[in-house]
Formats: sequence, structure tokens, C-alpha cells
Amino acid sequence: MYAAVGTLAAGGLAWVVWAGVHHASPDVNAGLVSWRVRSDRAVDVVVEVRTKPGSRATCHLLARDIHHVPVGQTAVDVRDGRRDDFFSARLPTSRRVVSVELTACRPVGAR
Repeated sequence: MYAAVGTLAAGGLAWVVWAGVHHASPDVNAGLVSWRVRSDRAVDVVVEVRTKPGSRATCHLLARDIHHVPVGQTAVDVRDGRRDDFFSARLPTSRRVVSVELTACRPVGAR
């Protein structure tokens, strides 16, 4: 009985260590650096992306108006082969933007 409990505890501990190490260094890590309203129909965005060497990523941006309604969105592919990179994108919008969010940044091919 104690052997079974010990085996389960050891297996659980091994999984926790693996999960911690695996998720401590994600394939893509990104953050919204800045955004600036260019007009009632466009906003410029700067995002910093860190990937594992040789990885590519797709980052998704969402702009909202004063009523929190989405007024623009885009997906931007981050170039291959760079570990740390900043990219700029102009996001067309249907109305004036009051907030921009980076909704996701994933390796190419990930869901």
C-alpha cells in the first residue's frame, strides 16, 4: 500500500517538475510595447516578440473603441530566425481607437 502511494507521489512530482521546466521557456513570449492613434481609421502598434532561435510566430492584435467594441483586428507574422525582435504594424480601424491589446502570439502552426 505504501509503495503504491509512494509511486504515485513520485510520478506526480516528476510531472510537476516537467511541467514547470516545459512552461518556463515558452516557444514565443510577446508584449505590447506601445500604440499610437494615427487617425480615426488607423492605429500604429509596436510589439516585442521573443522566440526560440529559428521559430516563427503569428501575433494577433485587437483594437477597441470607446464603447469597448472591436473596431479593428489583424494577424502579423513575425520573421524567421530572430530571437528578440520588435515589429511595427499599422492596424486599420472602422472608428477611433481607445485601446489596443495583443490577444495572442503563437508559434506558426499552433492553435
